[in-house]
Amino acid sequence: MGGGTDNPEDRPADRCRGIGLPFMGSSGTFSRYVQSPGWLSIYHEDGHRGGAYRHIPLDGRPHLPNQVREWLGDSVGRWEGDTLVVDTTNFTIQTDFQGSRDNLHLVERYTRTAPDRIMYRATIEDPTTFTAPWTFELPLMKADEKRNQIFEAACHEGNYAMVGILAGARLLEKPGSTRR
Repeated sequence: MGGGTDNPEDRPADRCRGIGLPFMGSSGTFSRYVQSPGWLSIYHEDGHRGGAYRHIPLDGRPHLPNQVREWLGDSVGRWEGDTLVVDTTNFTIQTDFQGSRDNLHLVERYTRTAPDRIMYRATIEDPTTFTAPWTFELPLMKADEKRNQIFEAACHEGNYAMVGILAGARLLEKPGSTRR
């Protein structure tokens, strides 16, 4: 006991916790971007972990009030020349990226560098978790839209194994349990 998978609530392969943060970089992740006047919508799919939709206003509005918290944060976007900047704050205490939770501040930059390529650059900041902001870059390649369709992910929440896993964990948590 005591390992990272001992708590069934924290088993990412068995729970539908959705996509991880930042929103790019996980193996098996696919995204679809749709821009309309004043909005960018992104669907991120991450295999059996599930997927998530993000709807990002591009109309200059401010972030939601600080007391309004969302699992994937509150994203607002703006254009800086040919780069789309998406600023995300207001994460919940349950959001977790490398130990950063509700103080996480994520700034993503999307710059088209070729007809089939976007450079994704993310800056992560949380003075309660990291000693300084840090940034990484990841080139995003456009897939052939006819061969690489994205289908909404179906994750494992509700499978029969999860019932047994959680029932066993609750039994072990009871006072007087002989296994610890």
